Amino acid sequence: LDPSMVSIRDILKEHRALPVVKIPDEILDLATEQVSLGTSVEYGFAHAYHTPIIAIMREKSIHRHVFTLGISLEIVHDLNTGIVLARKLLNLPDLET
Repeated sequence: LDPSMVSIRDILKEHRALPVVKIPDEILDLATEQVSLGTSVEYGFAHAYHTPIIAIMREKSIHRHVFTLGISLEIVHDLNTGIVLARKLLNLPDLET
């Protein structure tokens, strides 16, 4: 994709979303040792559009920053907890185990 289209795609994705569950740190850390600028932009647009964010990150994550901590509705340590919270936020029934 053209770089400008990536930004537009991210903006539209955040604007149309209900809750946003961010990608787990374990996956992000495989690809980078720096905070993702794209993720930062997504946080900003989600915040501007009043889209709740459930962030999945470890205690010592490179992604822990005053902005992500302040903008996130919840910060959890694992994907399953993030899914449970998102389902509750959307008033969806619990998944059968």
